[in-house]
Amino acid sequence: MEILNPRTLKAQAAARQTEQHRSPRRLALIHAGVIFLALMAVSGINYYVNQKMNTATGLSGMGMLSVLETVQTVLGYALNLALPFWQMGFVFAALRMARREQVGTASLAEGFRRFGPVLRLMLLRGLMYGGLFTACVYVGVIIYVLTPLAWPLMDLLQPLMETGQSTEQVLELFWQLPEQQIAAAIAPAFIIVIPVCLLVMLPVYYRFRLADLVIMDQPATRAFAALRISSTLTRNRRMALLRLDLSFWWYFLLQLVGILVSDLELLPLDLGIPGLVTYALGAAVQMAAFWFAGSYFHTTWAVAYDQLLRQPIPVPQPKAAPQNIPWDDYHSEN
Repeated sequence: MEILNPRTLKAQAAARQTEQHRSPRRLALIHAGVIFLALMAVSGINYYVNQKMNTATGLSGMGMLSVLETVQTVLGYALNLALPFWQMGFVFAALRMARREQVGTASLAEGFRRFGPVLRLMLLRGLMYGGLFTACVYVGVIIYVLTPLAWPLMDLLQPLMETGQSTEQVLELFWQLPEQQIAAAIAPAFIIVIPVCLLVMLPVYYRFRLADLVIMDQPATRAFAALRISSTLTRNRRMALLRLDLSFWWYFLLQLVGILVSDLELLPLDLGIPGLVTYALGAAVQMAAFWFAGSYFHTTWAVAYDQLLRQPIPVPQPKAAPQNIPWDDYHSEN
């Protein structure tokens, strides 16, 4: 049987879900609904804060402005910190479903119960991905600058630099140019940076793709160990894991549509729709996509993880030692 066959994995995941006493979609709806309500609550508070900030005047207004900005910042950080732990709870639920264990809503909070291991894994992986992404962007920009693709940008910067102003002033004048000129000059940089990032980061991403499942399956495992176990399990199988993700292209497309809808206000279009409304619509689309297929998607990945655990670990064969080593000949003659 082919290892990590998407059809087989999906069939097994669908079968495991039918064995649940409670509907997996209901569990996904609760999970997505909590995220949706949290996002709407924070967005509504931010909207209220922004309205108050626009009307704050005088010394008392400045004090209230400071308080409102603090509240806005704290809420944003709190939500960004809590969401990954909530999502790890659903990973744990999917793992239990893949193993024919009954799952309830209490499983969704498992990420918070394992706060320490999950936090260490997120921090370590975030540092790795952030450093790697920065290096890829740096290399891509260097390649861009050293090729003729950067000539349109140089044509825009050269007249500004000839005025003898400081670098900060030149950059300020540059960003005051028409947006179309700036976009046309910078666009080639993305043509180089994006492929460089994909070529470098995709193999690393799939190397550590199973670390979340490892840490939720073995909570006593340290973050470095979880990454190492994931690297071992995915060795020589990363293309198969990529194909598994690509088989869910429709799920990712629905998520992308939700993201685009929520960011409609950033597009140069005047649709007459308030930003809060488009944000709510985008979040609702993402919530619907997760309700429809989120449990199926995560359970399929949990089944793949269990399948890899049962497979023998690929051990690289040592290279054969050279037969004729100079110092061996020296010792044999003496």
